[in-house]
Amino acid sequence: RANIQSELTALSVRSVACDDGSSCLSSGDYGCCPYPTAVCCDDGEHCCPEGYTCDVSAGSCNEVLHVMTVHRVLLVQRVVSYLLETMVVVLILQQCVVTMENTAVLKDTHVT
Repeated sequence: RANIQSELTALSVRSVACDDGSSCLSSGDYGCCPYPTAVCCDDGEHCCPEGYTCDVSAGSCNEVLHVMTVHRVLLVQRVVSYLLETMVVVLILQQCVVTMENTAVLKDTHVT
């Protein structure tokens, strides 16, 4: 899955509590973020949606790669590796069978 980004959102600075309870400190006042359960950036002036981290220098919010996603990727890698190993074994066995059949044909040809 691609790294999803969105732009940082500037806080609307108010000195009162935000409606949904989420707020960030900004220049001594509190700024409300328009996202519910938002992530407030370290600069105290911007915020990102839940599930994102702030990249203030790039002016973007980066989607957090969840631990479960990492486990799924590792599982898929293991399954693919196992399937490739299995295919190699099958190909080797097929080559052995062909070699044995060719050897038997050659023996039959010399006997007659």
